[in-house]
Amino acid sequence: VPTYSGPASARLLVRLAAIGITAFLALTGQAATEDLLARKEALRRSEAFLAGTQRISKTGSFSFTAPEASMYWSDEAARIYGYPACQKPTVEMLLERTMPDDRALVRSAIDQVIRCEGELDVHHRLRMPDGQIKYVHVLARPTYDQAGRCEYLGALMDVTAAVLAEQ
Repeated sequence: VPTYSGPASARLLVRLAAIGITAFLALTGQAATEDLLARKEALRRSEAFLAGTQRISKTGSFSFTAPEASMYWSDEAARIYGYPACQKPTVEMLLERTMPDDRALVRSAIDQVIRCEGELDVHHRLRMPDGQIKYVHVLARPTYDQAGRCEYLGALMDVTAAVLAEQ
């Protein structure tokens, strides 16, 4: 006749429960990891798609947070301005490339953005270090976060080919 020990049976049940919980957590963790990897791959594809279409259309994107004038730009926007993509943009960098005759217009647009006063629609010229002139069109619209901070999201288009064809 087998004898059963209450404490031994309780330890067995606790161990079986621990094994079951561990297996459940491992499977849940594996599913979460697979989901995260799939999302990461989808994001990588989306970023590559966006970068490719920006390059083809010669349209870069940027953001400008007011009033601190903190900026971000896409690789294509940096390329249009002739700067390395890894270089963080500044107002000074924008003005450095802007044609002298257009600097007052661009400075006024930057001031408008810093004050967060409406949409932006500016055409101006850039002079590249090699002397080449580029014609650009900038469009931007303010957005507000939950704290009420103003950030402009915009597009920078290299319209040189269209302007030269029109001339």
